[in-house]
Amino acid sequence: MLIAISQWCIEMLRRGGMSGSNIQPSSMRTYLSAIGRDLLAYGYDMPVDCQDPIKWEDLYEEILSQEEEHKQIANKARRIKEFHHFLMFSYGILKWTPLSRQLSSKNKVEF
Repeated sequence: MLIAISQWCIEMLRRGGMSGSNIQPSSMRTYLSAIGRDLLAYGYDMPVDCQDPIKWEDLYEEILSQEEEHKQIANKARRIKEFHHFLMFSYGILKWTPLSRQLSSKNKVEF
């Protein structure tokens, strides 16, 4: 997971985010602080080429469940979406239905 996170950072700095906009190193540091530690803490034993979208969703929902404020949940969800997008193209993992089970409709994050 650490290697995938590092590669994601490099790719984001090289090519920008999903929208194609340039990413500054300070922004990448913010992205990492949003999800990097949690990806390592909760996903340490998950292979980055895992093809089970439910396992990815479980991991991402575990990360989001650590937050209580909608703004923080939405911020982490956006970073998770960008990270998963990178994994799809770099590691060939499957697309997943984002974050549908655990978040209440009040806290649901639109992608």
